[in-house]
Amino acid sequence: MLNELGIAGQMHWVETKMGYFYRGTLHPWGNPVALLRFPGLSLTAKLRYGVHAFLSTKRNDWRPLDHLEATSWIKRWVGEEAFEVLWRKLFDYKFYDYAYGLSAAWIWSRIRRIGRSRYDLFREKLGYLEGGSNTLLQALKADIEKHGGEVRLSAPVSRVVMEGSVVKGIQRGDTFHAFDKVISTIPLPTCRA
Repeated sequence: MLNELGIAGQMHWVETKMGYFYRGTLHPWGNPVALLRFPGLSLTAKLRYGVHAFLSTKRNDWRPLDHLEATSWIKRWVGEEAFEVLWRKLFDYKFYDYAYGLSAAWIWSRIRRIGRSRYDLFREKLGYLEGGSNTLLQALKADIEKHGGEVRLSAPVSRVVMEGSVVKGIQRGDTFHAFDKVISTIPLPTCRA
């Protein structure tokens, strides 16, 4: 996609290192040795966490996870101990009131992406785009407009209008806007646990 948008040259790949800040100390993180040396978990919790991470990198089909709630899915795999130490604050601080209704497919895709960024067991490379997400968003907007589409910002939509299973447009206040296609990025309804 970056090639199609003409911004592939703005993507840079660098070797990265990770750490986990726990009880006032930054601990190495992101490989099996770091996990085994981490002081905040029992050996059982470490093994469960490692197996979950490994199997997540091998899974290719997200669909069975889409209707599972993420925190429940993680707890079933890693256990309550590892969830409390490694995951709870991440969910709470990133999603606040929405932390306990996310799809397990969403968090699995992040675990998988980071796990597959390794080019050996102890090293990984991650890419960053010059200008961050704004570079990508502006290029997408320009491409949409170049192909006759339009992007409307600060235009709250009250509903997507459908007839049967076919999208007809959107409703903004009292006004209907007909569209052949609608891209929606709203959160899905709460998943069942």
